[in-house]
Amino acid sequence: MRIYIMTDMEGSAGIINFTDWVEREGKYYETGKKLVTEEVNACIRGFYDACEEKGVEIENLLVSDGHGAGGINHLVLDERADYVRGWSVPAYPLHLDRGFDVVAVVGQHAMAGTEYAHLAHTQSFSYKCAKFNGIECGEYGNTVLTAGELGIPVIYASGDRAFTKEAAALTPWTVTTEVKYGVIPGKGDECGPEAYGKRNLGAVHLSPERARELIYEDAKRAMTMYIENKEAFKAYELDPPIVNERWFRTDDGKDIYVKKESNISVADVLNK
Repeated sequence: MRIYIMTDMEGSAGIINFTDWVEREGKYYETGKKLVTEEVNACIRGFYDACEEKGVEIENLLVSDGHGAGGINHLVLDERADYVRGWSVPAYPLHLDRGFDVVAVVGQHAMAGTEYAHLAHTQSFSYKCAKFNGIECGEYGNTVLTAGELGIPVIYASGDRAFTKEAAALTPWTVTTEVKYGVIPGKGDECGPEAYGKRNLGAVHLSPERARELIYEDAKRAMTMYIENKEAFKAYELDPPIVNERWFRTDDGKDIYVKKESNISVADVLNK
């Protein structure tokens, strides 16, 4: 079996805000990377233990560092994992290929405009909304749809409560783990980019240790379920033409609308 784990940073327990924890100049940035990496390690342990119990060999497990500034401390990453940082050109599908059997996502945040989300955004604070063929998608949706057109299902995902609800709505077969929950109501549609980046900072977090325990248990359960019944996990593939619509927030309150189309793939749109 070959496993691909996409990682982000803002959805991990103990990641408090953008300025201190996930930006390269932040005073707790390196600590934040260790928090994320240990959640990834918990997921890896769960996958390996499930496969061992079921007599399935893992040929390759690739951890893809998907956080903008970098979110993985590869010095403490599980030694059984390969690690990729830095995309080819064009970037998508981010070193994912048809040879992988499953995809997992760790440390994911909710899409822009999600109520009660912690550190919600889509790519950048400028995004207000993004859709593929009418389906609202954040960064998780990008991963799901890119994997889907390669025939690969997302079987597991972890992040804040609002994100797990987003994942359940888009891919109800995916096993999820909630490691924290946001406490700020409202969508923030009235905000410009800078104000939106400062808006969704309140959350209640599990302890990092408890978060890792739950991630391990749920990742192990997800892999066990997949091995026992692969047909229950779907590859989410859109029929072309692929229409991508994006709305960007501005400081003057006037949204900018961009539409992109492709007869090839979701990846082709994302690379434009």
